[in-house]
Amino acid sequence: QELDDLAAGQVKLLTLAAELSGSAALIKWAVSLGKVVAIGHSNANRSDLEQAREAGASFLTHFGNAVPNMLHRHDNPLIAGFSVEGYKVSIIPDGHHLNETFMRAVVRVFGVENIIAVSDACPLAGFPPGRYTAMNQDVIIEDTGRIINPEENHLVGSSSRLIECANKLLELKILSPQQVVQVSLTNPLALIGVSQDQLRPVREVVLNDLHQKFECR
Repeated sequence: QELDDLAAGQVKLLTLAAELSGSAALIKWAVSLGKVVAIGHSNANRSDLEQAREAGASFLTHFGNAVPNMLHRHDNPLIAGFSVEGYKVSIIPDGHHLNETFMRAVVRVFGVENIIAVSDACPLAGFPPGRYTAMNQDVIIEDTGRIINPEENHLVGSSSRLIECANKLLELKILSPQQVVQVSLTNPLALIGVSQDQLRPVREVVLNDLHQKFECR
């Protein structure tokens, strides 16, 4: 409540781990305030996700990521997420967080209307390859754009902006241009109850028909 008060009630989405004690009560409380509650950074099983859904959770954050590197082949939070009805999902289509096969599976199971593309951009997004210190750790931006912690060998957010993630979906031909706009703009706004009329665009985004990619102008 204190955090929401500090934000003047503007918190729109809360992500939590469904398997933690007290999560159902927190979900119900947040939903009663009109917040969207998501499950993420979680090792939840199917039962956890079902109980969270019953409490009012409706979204899976960064689906396919923020889970342990080693998982049981069948009993794991990803299979659980695919199996429980009623959730929408966000994915990070930067070419590093998820492979093409997984993203195609997400589209097939959830449907375009239930998917949101996010960038997971970290403070180094847009920086050239090299070694940096960010978020209290040493990181490397590789030539491919992947950002890793070399000591712990894990991703540290993404160097891609949302437009680059949108273009990755086009490049892989996972979605049509119209569907990319839907998952990158229409769906996320609908999730948090914001209309496009409320936006104040700084730059125009257009589709370059020749190269089949989105560009900022």
